Amino acid sequence: MGHLNATVELIRTKDLQKYLTGLSDQADFIVEKLQSFLSAKFDSSPLEILCMGKWSGHELGIKSDLDFVFISDEPATQNQVKMARRLINLLTSHSSAGRLYDIDLRLKPNQSAGPLIIEKEKLYDFLNGKAEAWQKLAYLRSRLLGSQKPVMREMFSSLKLTSAD
Repeated sequence: MGHLNATVELIRTKDLQKYLTGLSDQADFIVEKLQSFLSAKFDSSPLEILCMGKWSGHELGIKSDLDFVFISDEPATQNQVKMARRLINLLTSHSSAGRLYDIDLRLKPNQSAGPLIIEKEKLYDFLNGKAEAWQKLAYLRSRLLGSQKPVMREMFSSLKLTSAD
């Protein structure tokens, strides 16, 4: 219903930026509420969610997917993994109205392989040593869910592109 209301508002105001921001804010709200609910259900501390792509720039459209990475300070607990998997399941479940969101986890350092939740230290090691140019650019613009500020700006020196890039 939120997409429909946003589309009606776009037609009424012709304000595309407000429309895109509204869809992105709606995704923030849904994911934050689901994570809060699931964290309580699985008795798990919430994870940081690093929003990337159009989501990080408040540019989600109707058919946009959610690009994100789960981050933890310490090795993930079994309950955190269960919570993350259930969150993905709820976001991508089919209903009579269709799928809520498509998601894209390919921006994880290990792409589709490896752990679902990345430790911060391992993420920083990846960005400092193994990340390709396109990955560095994607992370440079990322933001933590619930924040408006790009989170990797303080790491800008390690995200700089080399002449080889």
